[in-house]
Amino acid sequence: MSNSANHNSSVVVAAGPAAFSRNAGDTPAATGPIRHLYVHIPFCARICPYCAFYKDLLDRSQTARFCEAILRDLDKQCAAFAISAKTIYFGGGTPTALTTSQLEFLLGGFHQRLDLSTLEEWTIEANPGSVSARKAALLRKLKVNRISLGVQSWDDRLLTILGREHNASQAEKSFHTLRDAGFRNINIDIMFGLPDQSTEQWKATLEKTITLQPEHISAYCLTYEEDTEFFLRQSRGELKPNPDCDAGLFEMTMSILEAAGYQQYEISNYARPGFSSVHNRACWSGKDYLGIGPSAFSTVGMRRSFQAITNWLDRKSH
Repeated sequence: MSNSANHNSSVVVAAGPAAFSRNAGDTPAATGPIRHLYVHIPFCARICPYCAFYKDLLDRSQTARFCEAILRDLDKQCAAFAISAKTIYFGGGTPTALTTSQLEFLLGGFHQRLDLSTLEEWTIEANPGSVSARKAALLRKLKVNRISLGVQSWDDRLLTILGREHNASQAEKSFHTLRDAGFRNINIDIMFGLPDQSTEQWKATLEKTITLQPEHISAYCLTYEEDTEFFLRQSRGELKPNPDCDAGLFEMTMSILEAAGYQQYEISNYARPGFSSVHNRACWSGKDYLGIGPSAFSTVGMRRSFQAITNWLDRKSH
């Protein structure tokens, strides 16, 4: 997984008393079969100015090679560890930026290589601009059963400030497309503490999200991360965080979502009973998990390692 809280998704890296290792060549001993996998797909149609995660502009000349490299990496992990997946999480980046045929090749490769008989939850992050009925149907066919939809706001002006490629209407259409495809476990990501965001706008975003009745809501406060455009603008005095205002919006979030039947089970995550993220809870509680793909972290046997980015596409499985 990534090395910090991701404000473009519902995944947070597990924290705990781990002895951290940065040598990906080491193979720490697992206490049993690995039950949790994270796969990082870095491609984005547009680079958001607030996101500090490893990402790259979508390049169709590279995505096919990338899918092949992911499966080579999975082969390497299968050779090193016994894997009996309980959860799989595809994050990014934007996994749904891959074409339908590339997703079929990639997910099909996971089916061919892994015993998925004990799989409970397979999540894929999606941006509204890359959701289609055909793609949603394929994901359902390949046993993905949870979608994390990066809406971020229902206000078109704020979406423009955030550099998002979609508008509010597209986001709502994407949600219904996923419902029509049969998804009954959908998370919606939304953000507060945005530049020029009013209390009324955030309340409206919460209320609009609730009306769609997703099973899970991730409500994040914007943070200004290094190596982002927003961080540079903050350092120049163009953007000014307001911690007191953010604290008030956070309290409002807890109150409104809990009144609507969403249980807060982590600082930014709320779920209807029975729909908290199995994958996230496993990582937060210190369970072993493997990270596949560039920049992905693994925690195995209380040791942490990460996948270096340099020349990742050209790595071999041996």
